[in-house]
Amino acid sequence: MAGIASLVPRRLALLIVTLSVGQSLFPASAFGEVLTWSGSADQLQPIPSTIIKKSKGLFPSASLTGNTVKVLIDIPLSGYVFGGVTDGSGEVSGNQVFLSGGGNVSRSIHGGYSNSGGVTGNSIVITDGSVGVSAYGGESNSGDVTGNSVVIPEGSVGENVVGGYSDTGSAIGNTVEIFSANVGRYVQGGLSHEKDAADNRVVISGGRVGWVVYGGYSGFGAATGNTVVISGGEMAQMVVGGYGANRGNAIGNTVEISGGSVNTAVLGGQTIRGAAIGNRVVISGGDLRNGVVGGYSHSGDATGNTVVISGAPQFSATDTALFGGHTGNAKSTGDLFTGNTLSFSARPIVVGAVANFQYYDFTLDPSLANDVNTALITANQVDLGASDGTPSEVRVVGIRSGNVLSGGDKFLLVTATGEMSGNGRGGVQREVAQQGVSLLYDVETKVDVEGKRITAEILSAYEPGINPQLKALSEGRLAGLMLATRGADAVADDLYHTIQMENRDGLVPFILAAGGRSRYDSGSHIDADDFLLTGGLSYRRAGLTAAVFAEGGWGNYDSYNSFAHAASVHGDGNTRYAGGGVFGRYDFASGPYAEASVRLGNTRTSFDTGDLVNIGSGEAARYKLNSRYTSAHVGAGYPWVFNDSSLLDVSVKYLWTHIQGKDAIVAGDPLHFDSLDSQRVRLNGEFRHRYSDSLTLLAGLGYEYEFDARADGTTYGYAIDAPSLKGSTGILSLGATLTPASNRRLSVDLRGQGYVGKREGVGGLLRVNYAF
Repeated sequence: MAGIASLVPRRLALLIVTLSVGQSLFPASAFGEVLTWSGSADQLQPIPSTIIKKSKGLFPSASLTGNTVKVLIDIPLSGYVFGGVTDGSGEVSGNQVFLSGGGNVSRSIHGGYSNSGGVTGNSIVITDGSVGVSAYGGESNSGDVTGNSVVIPEGSVGENVVGGYSDTGSAIGNTVEIFSANVGRYVQGGLSHEKDAADNRVVISGGRVGWVVYGGYSGFGAATGNTVVISGGEMAQMVVGGYGANRGNAIGNTVEISGGSVNTAVLGGQTIRGAAIGNRVVISGGDLRNGVVGGYSHSGDATGNTVVISGAPQFSATDTALFGGHTGNAKSTGDLFTGNTLSFSARPIVVGAVANFQYYDFTLDPSLANDVNTALITANQVDLGASDGTPSEVRVVGIRSGNVLSGGDKFLLVTATGEMSGNGRGGVQREVAQQGVSLLYDVETKVDVEGKRITAEILSAYEPGINPQLKALSEGRLAGLMLATRGADAVADDLYHTIQMENRDGLVPFILAAGGRSRYDSGSHIDADDFLLTGGLSYRRAGLTAAVFAEGGWGNYDSYNSFAHAASVHGDGNTRYAGGGVFGRYDFASGPYAEASVRLGNTRTSFDTGDLVNIGSGEAARYKLNSRYTSAHVGAGYPWVFNDSSLLDVSVKYLWTHIQGKDAIVAGDPLHFDSLDSQRVRLNGEFRHRYSDSLTLLAGLGYEYEFDARADGTTYGYAIDAPSLKGSTGILSLGATLTPASNRRLSVDLRGQGYVGKREGVGGLLRVNYAF
């Protein structure tokens, strides 16, 4: 685009709609204004022809920002529509054009245009209307175009839709989204003739595109990191993630297709003289009628590309060919093989050819075991090596969730109806394959070139093993149990002292808040933060103290698991509980006391990790479980009174907490989490000294032993390695109670606790009491 003047036809009455700083075709328009056309066509005034002839001088060189043009009526507009436009070097950013109501623009729409300045963040939205030629979210002759967009829920464009276009600048981060529209020619997320097209994106869910779809297109630069996502509609010709047309490389571009149809080839990355490296084509649905190519180079290398096929896509049995790397140049000496991968987990397919993959990675479907007549891939021609004789590697990398397999089960991976060439790395290879996230199998693959088939067999000498990483899933359950036991501690250790601070008989309300941070040694470890709240109504008379209460706890945690022969797993999540209970204590006249409590309620625990993934579905391991909890404690103690100011309270307590078991589907696999029980005995001694009428000090030592706290579970009937918190913990307590002399009704109780052993960390308690 050589300048605005070159766009201006001389014989149009209603030519250009624009908002700009300085002079304008509409004198009322200014910086950040909104121009709206609505109502009826006779409300519009034509632009005088004398203004049209002088149009070149009417477009300033200043920066243009935040203008909006809205065309909301069914009317033909003969010419161009601009959100912001300058014929100079000014920056054009944040301008918008809206076309709806059936309006028609005979030429093109531009969200923002600058002759030589940058064009950033401009947009076009077409909800109902037509454009005769093209729609450009942002355009510049020599400046960079960045972050511009075109969104078309419904409408039509006669020729091209481009998110961002620059002749000699870069096109970076521009987008096109089409929901249901007809585009006559190209759709391009970002287009640059001279420089790079990077990180542009096209999303299509319906409609029709008459020519090629490009995520990013560069004439002489590189095309990197561009993306095309198609879930519906018809693509009449090719789909290309990123195109480095001449000298540029095509690197790291992606095409994802889950629906719709593509009549010709799908290319992750394409280049003429450069290299196509690390591009991806991901197909989970749709109708693909021609070639599927990870990376295409006419005269260079096409390496490290990936084609992923899952779900149930449709292919042409004769015309579809799957290539890791490809060229249409018979004289090319480029490497089209190294590092290219076909990752297959789909329903069985029939295609014309499969070639130029160093790695063939299969995920098996258990329902196809021992089906000797159904190959996962059937092709007329199968090539299992490079032109220099380097063989391909055929691997079983995963097994979909479903039936448990047995030794001797066989799968037909590939069969050739015509020719099979290459030797597939010597013919035999053994792998460990993971089913879902849970089970491990020893699998042997065999390549029979003469028999034109590739098979996989579960080795009969082995039973499936449990993935040791599953232990990490049970850590979330332990974190939920530990939060519930913290609530038990609040009732057993602190509730009586909270009631005691009221220092009066009868019915008295109370509230208790506590929080802490802990590390639990479960073989690996769990880091947890928690906050607890307990409140209710107490009754005191003579030596009896009783209470009913409601309680809640909230926490979050991180779990860390390491394994000798598997990757580490880091999980995180949150836990909470809510319920209620009763508490009772009786102080005998001779000194000793006895106490007990019962708690009931519900817990909720979530767990999430990206380190444990179902290879077949790509689903990460996560769950949310709701369970009931029951808890109780009994205890006895004796306060040794030394004098009016000091006493030593020695106690022993038994604390039990139970959380019911639960079934869950985790990343496609059935898991059963057994019920959880915590059984603890705690010996404790607390020394209290009234330093003055306003200050009482506390120091304590305790020892706790956990007899259980083991998180067992099963999957497919096999036991999961269980983390456990069984063992000893030492407890140190320090605190103080403050009663200001100026207000004897007010008291503040502060306590800190430190833990070492199975539980490590600190906890804190704050009680503020006012006796009415």
